[in-house]
Order: sequence, then structure tokens, then C-alpha cells
Amino acid sequence: MAKLDLQLVHVASGEILAQTLEKPRTFIGRGIGLMGRASLRPGHGMLIDPCNGIHMLFMRFPIDALFLDRFDRVRKVYRRVPPWYGVVWLVWGAHKVVELPAGSLDPYGLPEVAAPPYRRAVLDALLDLLLPPRCGGCGRLGILYCDGCRRRTRRLEEPICRRCGAEVEHARSGCGCRARLRRLTRLRSAAAYEGPLEKALHRFKYEGRRPLARPLALLLAERLAVDGIAAEAITWVPLHERRRRSRGYNQAELLGRELARLCRLPVVGGLVRLRDTPPQVGLDRLRRQTNVAGAFRWQGPELARRSLLVVDDVATTGATLESCAGALKAAGAGAVIGFTVARVKL
Repeated sequence: MAKLDLQLVHVASGEILAQTLEKPRTFIGRGIGLMGRASLRPGHGMLIDPCNGIHMLFMRFPIDALFLDRFDRVRKVYRRVPPWYGVVWLVWGAHKVVELPAGSLDPYGLPEVAAPPYRRAVLDALLDLLLPPRCGGCGRLGILYCDGCRRRTRRLEEPICRRCGAEVEHARSGCGCRARLRRLTRLRSAAAYEGPLEKALHRFKYEGRRPLARPLALLLAERLAVDGIAAEAITWVPLHERRRRSRGYNQAELLGRELARLCRLPVVGGLVRLRDTPPQVGLDRLRRQTNVAGAFRWQGPELARRSLLVVDDVATTGATLESCAGALKAAGAGAVIGFTVARVKL
């Protein structure tokens, strides 16, 4: 075990999170980590480098765990992991992990993810060992959405329409969408519907690849941070019950719940689809609006002017989200913001 002449510093505040970091020298030492310790002193931490996204947290005392990529950017934060948690985590994109005394990260506003329930985390780890995940974009074994596909995922860039979020040629206040998007406060998408993201979304939606909700929701969380969008709760575009039974799940709900977990926002369900509308694919703008007009109703708790984020997988004209916003506004919602993983360019 080596004591490094390194400090862990929170750049935004200049505060020192750990005065001294220890680093195991050997593969076995990295695997054991803190398992043999009775405690971890304040101001001290352990650096496991590399961890390659895999790490066992199995200690006699609670810790905070900070997963970093190769450039020391935060990939995931787990706070106050309970003693004897005993779970191998496969953290997408992580290259190293810093373990700190529980509570060390509380003051710094880092994007926290709650440690998954013990049984679910163990089951996920076992499933990953028995049935290794494949990248939704390229099929690479061992990861849900690989770094190469992430790099090839084209994020939407300025200039964009301030209201509907569509990419426009010149910076201006709008693109003519106000006439058709009257109830939706804003619409934003994380990336363009093309390349590996298009393939991943198709597999997620039509091929039963439910675990892809995790990396896709991470794209949403990143966009949420860039745009500074604030909402009091998250909901999603519903499927008709017949289609939900046929597919087995609602992809928008999986995304919404995963995004809520990442951002620690409450979810609020209650938006229902009154009729099984035909798919929007292939319809022009006017027919899309007509197809979903009056198709939704709120049957959940009182909204009381709460601002809501409505999540879906793909947006084209925004007609579906606009119809959802109409139902939510009629039920007493405040601002309604549509939020999708991808945007189709018309």
C-alpha cells in the first residue's frame, strides 16, 4: 500500500476532500481495498486506479464512493454506502474510484445516485456476469453504450430554437413553432436521432433492451445540467394499455424513472392515453397533431401548479408532448417541459 502525495480537491470551492490518498500497489490490493479496515480516518481516502468500472464495496463501515473517468471527471457518486453492502458495481465509463469516509461529499453538490437496493444490485451484478451486456449502438460486448458510440452521438448545438429546441441556421428567438406548441413551455432533446443513438433507441424500444434506459437517461441528465432546466417532478408520455401489454413496458417510463433516480427528483404518475393512436412514423406535421389531439388525460394526484418534466424517447414535431402538456395544464400543472433523448431533424 502506497501513501500518495496527492490531495482530492473540489475545484469549484477549492475545498480539500481528502488530505491524503492511499493507493494499493497490486491487483490483489486493489481488489481488497478497504475490506480489511475497521474505519477510515477523516481527511483520508483510498484511490483504486485502475478499477475499470468494476469494484467491490464490502466494508465494516459506511463510505462515500466517487467514480471518475480517465480525465478525472465524475461518472457516478454514491453517498453513505451502508456497511457490508457487498456489491460489485459495473460503473459505465469509470476508470478509478476514490473511497472516502461517509459524509465527505455532502457539502459539495455533486450529482448523487442513491445506492441501489441490495437485492437488485446483487441481481444486476449476477446477470451481467452470466449475460454480459452489449452496446446498444455497435454491439460491443461488456457495456451498454460504449465510449466510441458516446463520442459519435451528436449533441444538439446552438443555435437552437428557444422554445422547441430544434437546431436552426441562425440565432433567433424562434422557428415558427409557437403557433403549434401553445401549452408546452419548452421542448429539449439531448442529441440528434442518427448514428449509434438511433440504433440504441430502436433496440431499447422494440427489442426489449430495457437496461439501455441507464445510459440513455444519463444523456438526458447531462443535457439537463447544460440547459439548467428546473422542474419539481418528472412524469412521462404514457402508452395505451394494449400496446404496453404487447411490448411489456413503457420505454418513456423507464427513462423517466431512471432520470429521476439520477437527479433525485420525485416521479408523479397519472397521465393516461385514452385511445390507442396509430404510430406517428410517416405522418406529416398536421396529421401528427390530429392523431394525438385529446388522446391524453391526467388521472393522478392534484398537480397544484407544480412544474413538470415530461420524458419521451424521441421527438419529431413535438405533437405528442404538446398534447400531453394540454392534459397536464387542464389538470392544474404549472410549467410543462418536454424532454427527449433524441430529436429527428425534419
